[in-house]
Amino acid sequence: MKNLLIIVVLFGFLFVGCNENSSVLEPDVSYDQTSLSKKNQVDELSISISDVKSQYSKNFTIDGEKGGKLFVKHSWIDENGQLTRLAATLVIPQNAFKGELNFDMIFDLENHWLELYPSPYTFDKPLTLNLLFSNVDLSNVDEDSFDFNYLDGEPEDLQYNYIEIDRREGFLYVEGAQLNHFSRYGWTRTKP
Repeated sequence: MKNLLIIVVLFGFLFVGCNENSSVLEPDVSYDQTSLSKKNQVDELSISISDVKSQYSKNFTIDGEKGGKLFVKHSWIDENGQLTRLAATLVIPQNAFKGELNFDMIFDLENHWLELYPSPYTFDKPLTLNLLFSNVDLSNVDEDSFDFNYLDGEPEDLQYNYIEIDRREGFLYVEGAQLNHFSRYGWTRTKP
């Protein structure tokens, strides 16, 4: 009787251990939604190789009275087979808005812009954005004729600390962009 009980227990361990969802070597990863409280959380680097998607988005919830700092990193293989990356930091100062706000950061991976949704949503204090796209194809870009600005209407007098567009190295970078409202932002051609 004792041997039968041992066999049943061992069979149970073998059955549970061979279940496809219970491997200790296979990570159980789910990044559907990120909520921020007092601690900042960092979005893990993700690489999508199987198919090139034209957008990547992250959802956040933050208390506007406390503020916070959000980080997003994403990598993908572009249509030319190149590993391409984006990195973004959005700083929300204390008392930028009242209460909690659930919003999306939507990145266009082909046209290199960012949409903050829901739009329009105006702030009591501007948010600060740093945005980098690296290893992108800029072969048709004149570095001196581009700027970073609001894309959904007439250009605004968008303030930023620094902007760099490097065609040879393949990166677009803006530092310290002051956003007074949620909308779509990206690189635009300036008038000659």
